[in-house]
Amino acid sequence: MDDEHLINQVKEFPALYNKKDSRYKSKLAKENAWKTIAAILESDVVSCEQRWTSLRAKYTTIRKKLREMLSGSGSADIPCFWPYYHMLSFLDPFLLTRRTVSNFKPSMQPVSSAWDTLTQVLEGTREEPEHSESDDFLTPLPSPREESLAAPTPQQARIQKTASASPHVELEAKKRKTETVQDELCNKMALTH
Repeated sequence: MDDEHLINQVKEFPALYNKKDSRYKSKLAKENAWKTIAAILESDVVSCEQRWTSLRAKYTTIRKKLREMLSGSGSADIPCFWPYYHMLSFLDPFLLTRRTVSNFKPSMQPVSSAWDTLTQVLEGTREEPEHSESDDFLTPLPSPREESLAAPTPQQARIQKTASASPHVELEAKKRKTETVQDELCNKMALTH
């Protein structure tokens, strides 16, 4: 099957590529179009459809890459060495150019500045971000056993508050908390035996 002939034949049936064509949603019209194309090219319908899908996908991929290379004026003048690129340019009005979506928001700060932000909050040069209820889904709920063992004493609460000022102090506070929890567990186990 000759790709050039396939492209020319598909071009004659707008129902195969133009969403605004009245027959675009008609399954029967599309089947008839592919049967006609296959008969003209002396091939089978499945091979024609698969080859068209491959050609169209390659065209849209190359088109996207070329537009990214020279986004702006002159993008139409970019030379392309794929032999069917210019033949498939009749698809341009029917292809949607989708915006890319990223989960990175420009207002988000990089991770490396997290300590700077924390320092600014503690020094009072920056306001602490307000807590919202939507943040609660990020925090896992403790099990009842963890809750009873992990409830901080007033002394532990003070340690935790000061621990956020420095990584070394935070590490020491975690060690003390772990030791306190371990001591409480040992005491409870000694009382039950």
